[in-house]
Amino acid sequence: MDKTVIEGSRAKSAGIAVLGLIFVAVSWQMIGHVDPNNLKLVLASWAGLVMGVLGFLVGVLRAIKPARLTLGAEGFALEQSFRPRVFYRWDAIARLFIWQHRSVRLVAFDYLPGRQPTDVMTSWAANLGAAGNMGPNWRMKTDDLLVLAVRYHRAAMPQLYESTAPAP
Repeated sequence: MDKTVIEGSRAKSAGIAVLGLIFVAVSWQMIGHVDPNNLKLVLASWAGLVMGVLGFLVGVLRAIKPARLTLGAEGFALEQSFRPRVFYRWDAIARLFIWQHRSVRLVAFDYLPGRQPTDVMTSWAANLGAAGNMGPNWRMKTDDLLVLAVRYHRAAMPQLYESTAPAP
């Protein structure tokens, strides 16, 4: 199969930047209007301002350099804006599925026995229901990404998709 490259959504990243600006505006208003003796409101105002600025910067930077997911015959590569490129081999993945927590839906995967990395983050993630995921904010629906990823995984690992039930 040829490689498929999927870029992250610039529109979703721009939305994050806009939300950051809204946090900045609301926090700035709060800073100017809260009672300076109310420490909780003063701290909340400044925390909102810091979080808003960070959200704006992350949104803008992700809109300029969106994440990239490359699906290929050997596996898939995930390049995120602020992280090094990571390559996952199909022959290490047992299954692909939709993982959901509230409104967040991701294409997730579990490793084959003995193939899971031994780092703390992978162990922690596996305890949440998935050993890893392909990340959010792609230009396609999560269900469509799952279908595409399974097509690549099935081509690389057909033995995982063969029926193990005995013939009648």
